[in-house]
Amino acid sequence: MRYSLYFIGFNFIVAFFSDLMLNFLSRESLSPPSIKALRPYFNYQNNAIVAGFYAGATIVATLIPTMAISMYYLGMLYPKTLYSLILFLCIATPLGFLADFIIYQFQLFGTSLNKYYHIAGVGLWGAIAFVFSIVISFLLMIYFFPSQPREK
Repeated sequence: MRYSLYFIGFNFIVAFFSDLMLNFLSRESLSPPSIKALRPYFNYQNNAIVAGFYAGATIVATLIPTMAISMYYLGMLYPKTLYSLILFLCIATPLGFLADFIIYQFQLFGTSLNKYYHIAGVGLWGAIAFVFSIVISFLLMIYFFPSQPREK
């Protein structure tokens, strides 16, 4: 159980710093239009730390149901091997897509993301961000806790 809390924490941290990087990139002239379209959202938040916290909280809010479904169907709370990572991502990808759709549909972060969703689309990039967070957190778990139990 302790390691699953570390996994959740790593996902929060990865999402937080990824959001800070997106904030920076949204202001760069060489960034693609979809990244630049995030600038109104970051301007609306007016605080990079708050926006990063929201990103981390969103990932965790999607991760917890993913872990619950994984526990029910796969018998694991988080991935410990490459094979279990692939299985975990099979659950996480559609949930990441769904979470992004819910954010858009219910305007959870206001209308400041509408331009981004118009350019980038709804769902795919939310799923990719979720998968990215999980993969990086998986690698961090292996690096920081090499002796963690790896039964699955």
